[in-house]
Amino acid sequence: MKFRINKNDFKIRDEQDGTLSLMTLSTSQLIYLNTTARLLIQQEGIVDFEDFLKQLKFDGVEEVELRSDYQDLIYQLEALGIVEIVEEEPLTEHGCMLVGEKEYREVSKFILENGNNKFNFIDMTYPDNYSLQNLRARQFNGEEFNIIKLKDGKIIADVIIAVAPFNTGISVVSFSAIVMDKSIEENDVENIIKELLEYSSGLFADKYNKIRFYYTDEKQDYILNILKNIGFKKTCTLEKEICKNIDLTLYDKMM
Repeated sequence: MKFRINKNDFKIRDEQDGTLSLMTLSTSQLIYLNTTARLLIQQEGIVDFEDFLKQLKFDGVEEVELRSDYQDLIYQLEALGIVEIVEEEPLTEHGCMLVGEKEYREVSKFILENGNNKFNFIDMTYPDNYSLQNLRARQFNGEEFNIIKLKDGKIIADVIIAVAPFNTGISVVSFSAIVMDKSIEENDVENIIKELLEYSSGLFADKYNKIRFYYTDEKQDYILNILKNIGFKKTCTLEKEICKNIDLTLYDKMM
């Protein structure tokens, strides 16, 4: 990885407790960082991450821990516009995975490039909802999670699962969106959705016991038929639930 610090987009202040407060000028966001972050934001020009790691010496801290902590910090600051990643190792994983700090940028790009695919179920009325910053904020706050399927290191599908706060006692997660790569053939769509939802069930089964799909109109018939094929069953219909005149039908699948 190679990155650069956007020096003109933030101000820092030393706090009495030894931390740093950092204010982004373009978005007026305030974040607090420990003092080790100073080493990162002091870097000049284009920085090779491996060379940066060689500068670091902290007693009792293993290199693998330093690598992980600073990588996460770089991706967090990228989401705030403070870091620009100019060269990145490509994704190499295969199968399904839960998105983390490293993947938000690629997932945002994937959704914005493929959002109007005919096999998708996603509301693209406001594309900015799927910016790197907004994706990260919702997942960081535990509101939504992106689970992606990779093939040859390339994202080919992304499912978005919405989660109720666990302390509410609600034991349902919602299948709220699916985005497919434009190269996906129709006869592969059902298997991809099934694989992603089975993987998602494994992630959430310790705290939740069912996945729910909300149906409102015939535009969702294509995705609904697929979900019925993989085990979703109608639970109930709430009459005039939306905007006083639209019925809402719930389809559930036990994990």
